Amino acid sequence: MASSLALLFGNASALFLAWLLVDSGWHKRQTANRDYYRGVYAGYGLLIGERWGWSIALWGWLELAVGIALLVDPLRSVAAPLAAGLLAGYFAAIGAALLRGRGGEDCGCAGPDGALTISAALLARNALLLLLAALLFSAQFGANAALWWQTVPASAVLWLGYQSLQQLLANRQKIVALY
Repeated sequence: MASSLALLFGNASALFLAWLLVDSGWHKRQTANRDYYRGVYAGYGLLIGERWGWSIALWGWLELAVGIALLVDPLRSVAAPLAAGLLAGYFAAIGAALLRGRGGEDCGCAGPDGALTISAALLARNALLLLLAALLFSAQFGANAALWWQTVPASAVLWLGYQSLQQLLANRQKIVALY
C-alpha cells in the first residue's frame, strides 16, 4: 500500500512538474520575451547584455528538455535531479534576492503575464515545489495502468492547487499595495 501511494504521488508530481517546467521554458525561449527576462534576471542581480541574450533561450530549452524527460521512464533518473536542481536554484535565487532587499520586484514566474513579485510567500511556495520534486524519485510511469486513473486526476489537483496559490499570492500583493 505504501509503495503504491508513493508511486501515485511520485507520478502525479512528475506530471505536474513536467507541465511547470515546459510552461516556464516555453516563455523563456520566445524571442518576444527576451527583454522582459533580461529585466527579471537583472532584478536577481544577473546582468545579461545583448551579446548573451541567447542564454535566456538556452535556459528555456533546458527547462523544456527536463520537463519532457520527466515523462519518460528511462530519462527520469537524470531528469529528476535536474528538475530538483532547477527548483533549488530558483529557491536560492528568491532567497538571495530577499536577503538583498529586492522584495517586490518581478519574480519572472509565469512569464510576462505573471503578476507575482519576489516575497517570503513566494519563497514558501517554492519550498513546496521542492517537496514535490523530492517525490519525483519514486515516479515510474511504466507502472500499473490502473494507476493512471488516479495519477492524472491527482496531477490535475496539484495543477489547480498551484494555480489557486498563484492567484492568492497575486491578490495578496494587490491588497498589500493598496495600504
